[in-house]
Parts: sequence; C-alpha cells; structure tokens
Amino acid sequence: MSAAPAAPLSSPPLALPSQWRYLPYTVAAGTEQMERDRQLLLNHVAGLIPSTLRFYGWSTPTISLGYHQHHYPDHWNTLIWNGEPVPLVRRPTGGRAVLHQGGLTYAVVTSTVGTNREVAYQKLCQWLIDGFNDLGIPLNFGTNKILRSNKNNPNCFGLATGADLCLLDGTKVIGSAQVWRDSTVLQHGTILLNPDPALFETVFSTSLPRTTFTPWLDMTQTLAHDAKMLRQVLQRAAQQKWGGEWQEVGMEEAIAAEKSE
Repeated sequence: MSAAPAAPLSSPPLALPSQWRYLPYTVAAGTEQMERDRQLLLNHVAGLIPSTLRFYGWSTPTISLGYHQHHYPDHWNTLIWNGEPVPLVRRPTGGRAVLHQGGLTYAVVTSTVGTNREVAYQKLCQWLIDGFNDLGIPLNFGTNKILRSNKNNPNCFGLATGADLCLLDGTKVIGSAQVWRDSTVLQHGTILLNPDPALFETVFSTSLPRTTFTPWLDMTQTLAHDAKMLRQVLQRAAQQKWGGEWQEVGMEEAIAAEKSE
C-alpha cells in the first residue's frame, strides 16, 4: 500500500553553478546506463565537467538493484519475459529494486546542494515538482517513515519515503536515490509512466499501484505517443529552477571532451 504523502516542503535555495550541461536522450542496456552515470559522477568530482542533467531509457526490461541491496527474490535471477531474460544490474545509488519498463529515467550530477541528504533531496526534486505542476499535476514528497511491515519490501515503488514524489492520492510515481563523493552527488530516479501491469506483478508478486487521478492518466496516455514532450517540459523546469548557463552536448561529443581532459 502506498504511503500517504507528507505536506509539501518548500525547497531551500540552490547554490547555483554558473554552467550546466544537458545530454541528449539515449536508450541503451542497463549496464551501459549505470556505467554512464558512474562516469558522470567521477568526472564531476575530478572537475572535468560541470553539473549535468540527462534523461534516458532502457533497451530491454531490466531490474536495477540498490547498491546495498543483497536480498531479493530468487526468481529474479532466471526471469524470462516475452522469451527474453530480464537482466539484473546494480545501481551506484542506494534504495530498492526498480523495474525499468514503461518509464523515464533521469540523472543529475552536481556539487551545489551542501551535504545534508534530506535537504539535498528537497533541492534536487523541486524541478520535477515544478515541471509536473506546469502540466497540471501537483506532486508531494512521501513520508520519511518506513513502516516495519515494509522494511523488507524489495520494491522501490512499494513504499514512499522523503526521497520520493507522490500524486495527491498517495500513489508514488517518482522514486529517486543518491550516491555521494565528498560534496558531489549523483541523484537518479525513475518516473513511472506506462508500465506493463503483468510484468510488474510477475517481478514483485503484487499488483501495480494504480491511481484514478485524471490529469496523470491523461498525461500518460499522451506520452504513449509523444514522450519527448515530458522531457522538454522537465528540462525547461530544471533550467528555470537552477539558472546558470546551459549547453546541450551530444553524447559522442561529451564522451570525447571528458576523455580529452
């Protein structure tokens, strides 16, 4: 059962960087996407790249495990869907397992949010709140409390913490997680849009959380035909929230620039 959302929190101001990079949307295998996020973190720590935002997709349905998550159902190791194996990958961030199918993943790397984890989540989720609000969809943070009955739940979307965003009816729709290196943070997360209910139930042995919130249902119907629209809205919200100078960099150009440094 989804946790009831906490009251909206006002986001503390960001210490804005002068430069941001926006990388193009890519679809690739889970191992490649996770390695890309790790490299962005390391390169920012080393001072090779500015703060960076990117969106991406997964080439096949994939289960990602939190970095410290070592207990999960045995059947995940041999899971087959539509005749193909469902890969398991490990994220560099914490949290619980996410089924990546029918959603949109984002990643932010920056060193502008201090080192308080709870405050950092508030700062780095506000652009998502702003973007969805522009679409007529208000979001709230989840509760910070993890009920004892949910303590061993391996499913990220099986509970909502203060790192997560929920619809007004309590349905969690965005789950985020972080990893830190000194004062630099990588935060990435999944926006649950059009997941396959049968696959979700096969993985987690529970029904997909459903909402009757009409604006969300209307948006996900639209995104089935035009997912680019959501990325554009959220990118604009990030630019407005964080300010600074933004540069859109092609993926090949970004990789080459980082290697040349």
